[in-house]
Amino acid sequence: MSDPNQLLHVHDEEELCVCFHVKRRQIAKFLRLENPRHASQCSECYGAGTGCGWCIPFIEKMFEQHQAGVEHPDIELDPQEYRARRKDYLRRTPGAKPPPGSGDADPPPPVPGEDDGPLIDEILPE
Repeated sequence: MSDPNQLLHVHDEEELCVCFHVKRRQIAKFLRLENPRHASQCSECYGAGTGCGWCIPFIEKMFEQHQAGVEHPDIELDPQEYRARRKDYLRRTPGAKPPPGSGDADPPPPVPGEDDGPLIDEILPE
């Protein structure tokens, strides 16, 4: 059986805000040290959440966990799945544009008649 703290560490090093390369660990540290009153204040952590918008609900979830006293807030989503869903989000959301220089290529345009897929609310784990 693997050490759950090691698993948490691996997830902490993954990027939550892919646009600005802000890691989950950095958001958790910001929450702990700055104790923001509003989730939107997390944008002060290296611009997290101010790019394409994909990470905003996940930052909000971590904020809510912090407010509830969770010691290690996390989004509980596999890093590979997180990136795959973000890529799909960028492809299906016309206004979601990563900032120039973020390393993200322009996503392909949506296919006419294609299912819009799940909303972010449906993606977040309970």
